Amino acid sequence: EWGTDLVRIVAWLVEPGERVTAGEPLVELGLPGVVGEVRAEVAGRLIARCHEADEWIAREATLGWYLPDQSDEVAPQ
Repeated sequence: EWGTDLVRIVAWLVEPGERVTAGEPLVELGLPGVVGEVRAEVAGRLIARCHEADEWIAREATLGWYLPDQSDEVAPQ
């Protein structure tokens, strides 16, 4: 049984250290038959990934750490 509490990381679209613009896709997540994107809320830089492609993770899991532009505070994505 697949359940809906888990999602699969299909692919990372950004490497750690890469800068992104607001709205740019960061990662693709999937369920059987469905794939969606998580997009950057603001411009910044992906600092680290907490999980890799092909992993099944809880829907609420932190995907990685993101540093918004003009901020000294790292934010989870």
